[in-house]
Order: sequence, then structure tokens, then C-alpha cells
Amino acid sequence: MINTIAFSQVEKGDKNLTFNALYTGGEGFALGMISGKFGYFVTQHIEAGVTPSLSVIKAGDETITSPGLGLYGTYNWLTADAKLLPYAGASINFIKVIDQTETSFGLYGGSKYFLTESLNIDGGLQVQALDGNALFIFQVGIGFILGKTN
Repeated sequence: MINTIAFSQVEKGDKNLTFNALYTGGEGFALGMISGKFGYFVTQHIEAGVTPSLSVIKAGDETITSPGLGLYGTYNWLTADAKLLPYAGASINFIKVIDQTETSFGLYGGSKYFLTESLNIDGGLQVQALDGNALFIFQVGIGFILGKTN
């Protein structure tokens, strides 16, 4: 189904709610993660928010559950057709692994594609720096813009 109707994009005061899920596994190893993103549009272009997450890692007979929380800031580029919203930003994440908290820093970019005025598909690429290693994550999620101020 192709959607050709233009929708308004974000406005100052809108709230963004996005959900993502990730699973990867191999022989003797599996990782699953669910995460959310709740942001507030400080201006029409700038969004700031939090990203709670929950990871489950299974390695051999051991299973580790790791909660996480992050902070992010995003710059959004408004487009003429109002259906595509490209963005770029930075994040800091705190992940509890067993008895210690790990901190990662990330840069990301992507785009939201609006199916309706408030429903969008959000896809992007992140680069996270954790303990001197770079982790590349491609995510696709479903997002909602809450509290449209028309």
C-alpha cells in the first residue's frame, strides 16, 4: 500500500514515543533487547529524551538480565512533503551488568517515515562506544507522536 497524503510533521511541545526490539543469537549465545524512547520536542527541530531498555543475555547455561537507561538529544530536519523526518543525534547510556554499571556513548542517524499524522516507522543506524569497542546497531521501530499541537 502506497501512502500519498502529506501529513504535518512535529511541532514544539509534541512528545515522541517509540518501541524497538532486537534479537541475535548463535551457537551457545543469545541476546534479546526491548527498548523504548520517550522524547519531548523542545523546538520544532530539537528533541531530548530518555531511553529505557531491558536486555537478556544467554551464554551457555548462564542468563543475565540487564536493565538500562539512556539520555539523548536529536536534531530533526523538516522536509517539504512532511512525510519523511531525517534526524541525527548523540546519546549516553547506562547499562547494569551483574554488579556494575557500564557507560556507553553513541552517535546515530536515521529517519522517521510518517504513515499518518502521528504514526511513523523509525529506522536508523547507531554507533556506540563501550569499553573501547565500537558497536554498530541498525534499528527499526514503530513510533507515535503524542499531543499534536496543530
